Amino acid sequence: EIFDEFDATPIASGSIAQVYKGVLDGDTVAVKILRPNLIDIINTDLSIIDDFKPIVKKVLGIGKNFDIDAFLEEIRDMLTREVDLRIEAMNMRRFGDNFKNEKKVSVPKIYPDDCSANVLTMEFIEGAQIKDVFDMDVPGSKKSEYTRIITRSYLKQVYIDGFYHADPHGGNMLVREDGRIAFIDFGAVGSIDDELKKNMLEFYYAVNNRDVEGATEGFLKIGKAKARDVDLRRLKKDMDDLIASQNYGLEGRQSDNYAKLGMKYDIKLPGEFSTLQRAILLIEGVCLELDPRYKIQTIAIPVLTDAYKKLSSPKGPALHLEFSAEP
Repeated sequence: EIFDEFDATPIASGSIAQVYKGVLDGDTVAVKILRPNLIDIINTDLSIIDDFKPIVKKVLGIGKNFDIDAFLEEIRDMLTREVDLRIEAMNMRRFGDNFKNEKKVSVPKIYPDDCSANVLTMEFIEGAQIKDVFDMDVPGSKKSEYTRIITRSYLKQVYIDGFYHADPHGGNMLVREDGRIAFIDFGAVGSIDDELKKNMLEFYYAVNNRDVEGATEGFLKIGKAKARDVDLRRLKKDMDDLIASQNYGLEGRQSDNYAKLGMKYDIKLPGEFSTLQRAILLIEGVCLELDPRYKIQTIAIPVLTDAYKKLSSPKGPALHLEFSAEP
């Protein structure tokens, strides 16, 4: 009765919801509908993980200072938010506002009068999922352009907006016919405060400048750790290796090195840092599939350096990144 047309066959299915295609007031829309009893299932699963925390820590080699409770709470909060589609609608409107002036990135608009806790009605986006573009007959230069747009848009989300898509896999990004990248599925999002943002920027700034002392100090600051509580000489040696890998290493994933370093020295990295690192690994994986020569720091460092300079200036934090597909 609400829709002009509604196809009862899902166009996408996941563990949390199914998505259908319909027509509303002449507009083609996507309608996301939650599966029933999800919150009970999530709580049961997380309770089981909670019971096995000592085993999980032992298997993963996590030190005593790794805050697994904070990490699990971050996951619980993220999953709980995913089962209320009103929150996802709010996330989409927030992302849309953050990217309203960007020509290379789009976010589906929502139809608020036709949304509820269990139903989300949004603009239907025509386009190819990034994961399908991997094997398409698309020029390499165009795929490289996509990696630049994706990376820069993500850096904007994290270091400018402090509000980012927490599940940016290849099925949650579309290439539209006009070349824009559309982000979809905003159930999982993350946020970082200005203090963590600044600490992370200082760390990456030091890595870019091959400043072992500054990078070590910045890493300890992120984990709120004291130099006297770690083997500082060994940490600096490992930091030097990490910096060499970031600046001179061959192609491949790099971002998981930070988490590994934290676990090795039992540095209590914040839960937001852990979920963000997972998201950045997804971005790296997607971009490496598009362009095997992709190195995240090649695109990231100039933008991070600029953001850090603006954040540290007397005028206050950076408010906007100028987008361009050019290197």
